[in-house]
Amino acid sequence: MFAVIEIKGVQYRIEQDLEFKIDKIESEENILKVSEVLLIEDGDNVKVGTPYVDKAFVELELIENIKDKKVLVEKFKSKVRYKRRFGHRQQYTVAKVKNINYEK
Repeated sequence: MFAVIEIKGVQYRIEQDLEFKIDKIESEENILKVSEVLLIEDGDNVKVGTPYVDKAFVELELIENIKDKKVLVEKFKSKVRYKRRFGHRQQYTVAKVKNINYEK
C-alpha cells in the first residue's frame, strides 16, 4: 500500500514505515496528521482524489530537525572586479510514516 501526499506544496510518495525528509516544520507535538492525500493504492484498488481523497489521512511521526550539506554559491562579473561567495544550509525535518488511513 502506498499513497501520494502533499506537504507545503511538495508531493511525496510514501509507504508504511518509510523515513523521509520534508522541509522544516515547527511543531510542539511529534505527530503530524496530513489530510492532503492525492492518491491511495492498495493492491488493485486505486483511489485518485479530485484534488484530495475524501476521508483519508496519513499520520507522520516527526523524528528530528536536521541541516543538509552546505551549498556554496558564487557570483562573478568579469572585468569589474566583482566577486561574492556565500553558502546555504537547507533545514529539514525527518518524518516516519506511522499510519495510512482510508475509509471506503
